[in-house]
Amino acid sequence: MISCSSSGDEAEAEMESYGFAYDLTAPDADYELPDDLDEISGISWYNHNKLACISRMRRNNLPLLMKTEGISGSYPFARHGDYEDITVYQILLWVLKSNGTIYKVTNFAGSGRETFIIPTALSSRNDTEGMAYDISEKFC
Repeated sequence: MISCSSSGDEAEAEMESYGFAYDLTAPDADYELPDDLDEISGISWYNHNKLACISRMRRNNLPLLMKTEGISGSYPFARHGDYEDITVYQILLWVLKSNGTIYKVTNFAGSGRETFIIPTALSSRNDTEGMAYDISEKFC
């Protein structure tokens, strides 16, 4: 939508041309996060009022953030590494590592949580940074 190199006027015109629905200069709320969440590298909405995220400072945990109540839990899932993104679909969660490895976590917010490694053709040379879940593919 808006590149980092856009000037203020260019960015505003670009937002208007896309029908950008948010005023980034006037947020609805402002939440103070603890220091160990100072660099969130991946975030995904998963429930009415909850977000799942992964932070570079807590690379082997999945902190679950609630919209108005702060952190509701933090769950270990893998060894330390350079984790880049997270995405959620129902009770499944995937975490992307910079080397292309994908971790699938079942029942991530409940009991009986399990973590599986999904191998990919990617490597650290690809330096992966993001992913998304495509519901039309029904890949679980």
